[in-house]
Amino acid sequence: MKHDEIKDFMESMTMWFTVRDPKLLESLTPGDLISATLVLTAEDHYLTGIRKTGRRGPGKPPPAAGTGRLAAVGAPVPDITFTDEAGRPRPLSSYRGTYALLTFIYLRCPLPDYCPRMNAHFAAVQRGVLADAALRQHVRLLSISFDPDSTHPPGSVRRRRRWAPTRPSGIS
Repeated sequence: MKHDEIKDFMESMTMWFTVRDPKLLESLTPGDLISATLVLTAEDHYLTGIRKTGRRGPGKPPPAAGTGRLAAVGAPVPDITFTDEAGRPRPLSSYRGTYALLTFIYLRCPLPDYCPRMNAHFAAVQRGVLADAALRQHVRLLSISFDPDSTHPPGSVRRRRRWAPTRPSGIS
């Protein structure tokens, strides 16, 4: 669902939302405009009170689904260059010869079952990697953010410390 900004809470973006009552979706079709209430709990979120408010205007087709190509298993990935937390360019190839585990996050995501949960899981993986000398030498954890306006240094370093307070040598 593509949604507008929720003032002082979440920027406009496209994402999945949970709907617990399937009956709320029965009369909806792609392109419908809706209004809904976003309910947050400590563990998850969901939409309720969904009502149709209109249709997408002419000339605005729904976004295409699945237009990208997937690489074959074992195929090399493109050597994309990212900006690291220090503001330096970092090519993906700099991790060649390691097991690079990637996650894609939105640092300002306020929904407890999205990025904060993913970051908590990744922190647990990091603890396991750090506890094993063999893994520590060969595994790299990379969190790639989709919100570059808020992740440029030094803000990204402060946010990263919130989820991974230590950064031992060899862990990215």
